[in-house]
Formats: sequence, C-alpha cells, structure tokens
Amino acid sequence: MRRAVFALLLTASCAPPEATTPAPKANEPDPPPAASTWQPAEGREMLGTPAPEFSGLSDWTNSEPFTLAALRGKAVLVRFWTTGCSLCRHTAPALNDLDRRFRGKGLVVLGIHHPKEPASREAAYWRSAAQRYGFTFALAQDQEWATVNSWWLERETKHSFTSATFLVDRSGVIRWLHPGGEFFDAEGEPGDAYRSLLTAVEKAVAGEAVK
Repeated sequence: MRRAVFALLLTASCAPPEATTPAPKANEPDPPPAASTWQPAEGREMLGTPAPEFSGLSDWTNSEPFTLAALRGKAVLVRFWTTGCSLCRHTAPALNDLDRRFRGKGLVVLGIHHPKEPASREAAYWRSAAQRYGFTFALAQDQEWATVNSWWLERETKHSFTSATFLVDRSGVIRWLHPGGEFFDAEGEPGDAYRSLLTAVEKAVAGEAVK
C-alpha cells in the first residue's frame, strides 16, 4: 500500500503544470502585422548601390526620352521585360497600379524591352505585346541589351532571369530589386514580393528630393 501511494505522489510531482491562458484585456487592439521579411533570391549585393545610367534606349513609347540623371529627385521603378513572357504579363497589373497610385507623388515607372527573338526587334511587334499586357507607363527598347547588361546581367553573379525589376530612390540609389519572374497582389511568394515593393515605393516617394 505504501509503495502504491509513493508511486502516485511521484507521478503527480513529475507531471507538467497545466498551461494557463491569460484572459484578453477589454478593448485591447490586435497586434500589428509583422514587417515583411521578403528578400530577393539574387542580387542583394546591389541594394544600396548607385544605379547605372540608361544606355542605348530607343523607340520611346508613352513618354519623351529621358535619362536617369534627368530623373534625379524622383523615384524610378524599372522593369525589364520581353514579348511572349507570361511572367511579365502576370506582373503588368501591379506595375500599372503602382504607376496610377504614385505617379503624382513622384514615381516614374519605365518598362525596358530587350528583344529575345528577331521579330521583337521591330517596334511595332513589341509595342503590340505591350498593349496586350496593358502597359500604360513609359516604355523603351533596349535593342542591343546595353542597359539590361549594365544594370543586371554583367554583374558578378549569374542570374536566373533577365526580366528583373529595380526601384531607385530620389538620389539614384537602388533600394529594392526583384531578380525576375512575377509579383502581384496575392498569397505566397509573388504576393510577399509585391507587398515588399509597395512598402519600398511608399518610402521612396516620401523621401526628400535631391537638390
């Protein structure tokens, strides 16, 4: 009998205490959502570095020609794209929405096309694709890939896509980049990237213009 009582007491002493849940406080607001931790899989070493000047751009559409230097004091969102690219088409609504929402606040969106097939070297061909994608912002042709090379492909690391996206702040520094593929308002990685870009754009347009 003593042995049974001792075993019962030993079991009770080793059992973990029951978890207690504190009662919620009345009218206490929900905690704010955690900040986005999305980071580009490639190209992180370029963040915080000056963006190169545009080179070799032609066939400007929806805009007069401009240089990056001439845009100093504005935030600039550059998307490299190609015809026949489903990922570029999926990203088009997000780019158009950012252009619509932030153009009046100091954001310039520029889509730079770099041809991957002979037909897309013709302005009429790639402009038709841009119309299908619904692009409403400034566009230009990078006929010999001069700008996409200097901005992205000639960097030291190898990249998986050519259709990268860069956000340059008002002082000409790269503050956000997407290494290619798609981003849009949704769940999962494309949505995480889009929300990260939205936050970066809001910060970029809120910054003081360089004088």
